[in-house]
Amino acid sequence: LDIDELLSFDNVVLAIHDLSLMTERSAQALLQHARAVIFPSAFLRDHYRAHVAFSNSGAHVIEPGVDITPIERARGLRRRIAFAGNVRTHKGGHLLPEIINAIPGQEWHIFGGGDEVLLRALRRMPDVFVHGYYRAGSLPSLLHKHAIGLALLPSIVPESYSLTLSECWLAGVPAVAFNHGAQAERIACSGGGWLAPLNEGSAGIVNVVRRWLGGELTTKVPETVASSREAALAHLALYRSLDLLD
Repeated sequence: LDIDELLSFDNVVLAIHDLSLMTERSAQALLQHARAVIFPSAFLRDHYRAHVAFSNSGAHVIEPGVDITPIERARGLRRRIAFAGNVRTHKGGHLLPEIINAIPGQEWHIFGGGDEVLLRALRRMPDVFVHGYYRAGSLPSLLHKHAIGLALLPSIVPESYSLTLSECWLAGVPAVAFNHGAQAERIACSGGGWLAPLNEGSAGIVNVVRRWLGGELTTKVPETVASSREAALAHLALYRSLDLLD
C-alpha cells in the first residue's frame, strides 16, 4: 500500500522504525491521519515531532524486544574488545582500522558481515579476529565465549533503537557509542556504556577505550532489557485501548 491508499482507511496504526518516512511527500498527512503512531524510542518520536507536525497524544513508544537463551553474564577482568553489527560505513566500520591502530597490542573481535573491502582490510590487521555473520539472538553467547569486555557501536548515523546494544547488555558487556540517536539516549538513561562526541570521530572512541583499559571508567550494565513477549503485550494493550481488539 502507498500513502494515498493508507489515507483512505479509518483506523490506521503506524509502526515507524527509521527516518525513511520523513522523506515522503505525504508523511505529515499520514501521521496526522493515523490513530496511533508507534516508535521504538523517545529519540525517534521526538525527531519526527521536530520535523513533522502530528498529534502528541497519538504517539507511543514501545521498545522492541529480544529473546535469547539465558547465559552467564560477563564477570571478572575482561579486556578483549569487539565490534558488533554490520561492518559498513554508516555503522562506523570505516573507523575501525584507525581505532585499532591507535591501540596496538590489543585483541579485537569483529562480529557481523558487511562491506567486503572493509572486512578484508580488517582481516589483514594483527590481533584482529573477524568472525563474520552470526544468527539473530546469538551475539550474547558469542561475546561470552570470547571473553569480550567492551563493545564498540560507532554508528555515524543516529540509531532508532539498537537491538545490538540490548544484546551486549544481556551479556553484561558495556558499549561505546557516539553521542547521538537512541544509543546515546539509552546509555545516558541506563548506564551500560560511554559516549564519545561524534565530531571527534575515531579519536573520540579511542579516548574512551583507553580510559576504560586504564581502569578509569566503570559502569553498571543493565541486567534486563525488553523481551519480545513484553513488546507484544504492549502492542496488544495499545490496540485494545483503541478498541481495535476485544
